[in-house]
Amino acid sequence: MKTTRYFEEERPVKHPEVSREQAAWVAQHFEHQRVQSCGRIRRWAFVEELDHYVRVILLSDGETLHNAFVDSNPEPLR
Repeated sequence: MKTTRYFEEERPVKHPEVSREQAAWVAQHFEHQRVQSCGRIRRWAFVEELDHYVRVILLSDGETLHNAFVDSNPEPLR
């Protein structure tokens, strides 16, 4: 899966709890999706190893991972 420089350099520091593999899994096996006004795509899925929902942010191409983090209050479930 393609990634941004932010995903490779900043995300591991800010959100080390979500592995690259878990982020890629969420991007492909998402339960919910929202498209932001800028075109970026938010996807959520429950990751059993973390016992939490994880949100990933993809660029508008739908293929490039930009960010991934544990979402303690997922928007689609509110």
